[in-house]
Amino acid sequence: MIKTTLSASQLADRLRADEFAGWSYCGAGVLAQYLEDLSEDIGEDIEADIVAIRCDFSEYTLSDLLDIHEPDWEAVAREFLETGDWDPESYLDDLRDHCGTLLEVEHGPDPATGLPRETTYIIQDF
Repeated sequence: MIKTTLSASQLADRLRADEFAGWSYCGAGVLAQYLEDLSEDIGEDIEADIVAIRCDFSEYTLSDLLDIHEPDWEAVAREFLETGDWDPESYLDDLRDHCGTLLEVEHGPDPATGLPRETTYIIQDF
């Protein structure tokens, strides 16, 4: 067996090159760094199997997450009626508890317009 050790940036480059995945530039970097940190935390190597990673993790906007993994809409409505706002953090915490991994990906401003880009989330599929 031949093994190759990759840095987080090399893994991110491979994730971005996967034509069947839709990783954002920042999302691939966040996921690669997460996997590198996880490897160090558990004291074991993680195989850089791009297909397996694509099958295990997905990147979504908050709107997409709400469509796929619906929150308790009754609780959302109650919170909105009581406060006039809804903070999605409790929903994201519940989702994190359910799927195990939820990584927040902040993209920074759009270089062309200077406007902020929408935050995305990487979850471990279940």
